[in-house]
Amino acid sequence: MGGQFARQAQQTVWERELAGAMRVLEAEANVGMRQRLVDADGFPRDDVDVYAVRHARNTVATRANDLKHVGEELKTLIE
Repeated sequence: MGGQFARQAQQTVWERELAGAMRVLEAEANVGMRQRLVDADGFPRDDVDVYAVRHARNTVATRANDLKHVGEELKTLIE
């Protein structure tokens, strides 16, 4: 049972991190996960904090995978 509660606590932390990263992507000109971060000439966009967006995108991708795996672990523990 202790492992289940630890995983649930970790899941909550990761969900908060994921939500925070999504807020960054929405706040930065609503770039999301796929919109280009360079202009037509290949220079970084000046209306977007490119570093913050790249970091947020990495967090979203990483935490989504982490949450998928912890969800599978919790399902197994509950069964």
